[in-house]
Amino acid sequence: MNASLSVGVALDLAPHDGATYATTLRELLPVARLSEELGFACLSAGESYVFDAGDPMTFHAPNALMMLSALALELPRIRLMAGVSLLAGWTPLRLAYDAALLDQLSDGRLVLGLGLGSPRAWRAFGLDSSEVGPRLRSAVAFLRGAWDGSFPIDGVDAALVPRPVQQGGPPILVGGSLPVSARRAARIGDGYVASSGYPLDLVSDQAAHYRAQLADSRAGASPTVSVNRLAVVARTHELAVARYQEHFAPIVDAYARSGASGTPHVDGQRELCLVGTPDGVAEQLSRYQDAGVTDLQLRVRPRGTPVTYALESLELFAQHVRPHFDPREELA
Repeated sequence: MNASLSVGVALDLAPHDGATYATTLRELLPVARLSEELGFACLSAGESYVFDAGDPMTFHAPNALMMLSALALELPRIRLMAGVSLLAGWTPLRLAYDAALLDQLSDGRLVLGLGLGSPRAWRAFGLDSSEVGPRLRSAVAFLRGAWDGSFPIDGVDAALVPRPVQQGGPPILVGGSLPVSARRAARIGDGYVASSGYPLDLVSDQAAHYRAQLADSRAGASPTVSVNRLAVVARTHELAVARYQEHFAPIVDAYARSGASGTPHVDGQRELCLVGTPDGVAEQLSRYQDAGVTDLQLRVRPRGTPVTYALESLELFAQHVRPHFDPREELA
C-alpha cells in the first residue's frame, strides 16, 4: 500500500432520545480526547438544518463552528474541521467572522469545509436553486478577501478583526455530488470533500474530476480529497458485523431511502462503511487510496452506539490499521 492517507475522526453531534447538545458533547468527549491522544489527524463536525424532529438524516448540529468552538479549548492539538458548513444558512460576512474567531480560539487549527446544503434548506432560507452555485463561488472569494485584508468597506480595503491565525485564513474544502462541484473545488478551494452518503464509485469519479481540473487550473498544487466513513473495527469479523447491523445499518438505510447515496440498492456495508477486523479494514481502506482519497474521517459513534465500541474502534485502528498508511509509524 502507498502510505499517503491521513485519517481523522468525524463526530455525530446531533442529540437523540431527548438528550441536549450539552449531554451529547459530554458523552463524546472521551472519543474526542482519545482521538487527540492517539494522534488522529483531525476532528470533524458536520452541519444539518432540521425541519422535522423525526428526520432519520439528523446527524449534526445546525452550526458546526459553534460545536467545534466548544471542543477547541478542551483539545489543544488536534485539527478541527467543519465538514461541512452549509452556505444556505450563512451570510459570507457572518461566516468570515465566525471562522476567524474559531481559528483564533484553536490557535490556527481550523479547516473549513463548505457545501450548498439541500434544496429544502435553500427554500427555507429564501434561496432559489439558480443562486446556490454562484453563491458558493462568491462566498469563497469574499472569505479570502476578508481574511487577507482586501475586503472593501466604503471603498477602502480592510480586514476583519479578529484575523485568522493561519496566514490567508483556514484552508477551504468544497463539497458537492456533481462533477461541476468537484471542478469548482479545484478552481477555488484547497480541496474537495465528499459526503458520508456518497458510494465509493461516486467518490472515485468526483476525485477524478477534481484532479483533472486541478491539473488544468493550478498545475503543481497538491490534491486534497476528503471523505467521512462510518466505521466499526473489532477483534473478530463477526463482532464487527453484529455491531454494524445493530447501530450502523439503520443509518445506511436512511441514506439509501433519502437518495443521498444515489441509489436505494447500494451495498451500504461495502460502499459507505468500513467494517471488520483491523486487517479487513486496512484492505478496505486501500480501495479509498486507489480511488484518489487523501483524507478520511472515521464516524465511529453514530446515534447511540456505545462509547466503548467507538473507543475500541479507534484503539484498534490506531494500533493495527494506521501504520499501513502512515510512514511515521511502524506496524504493531
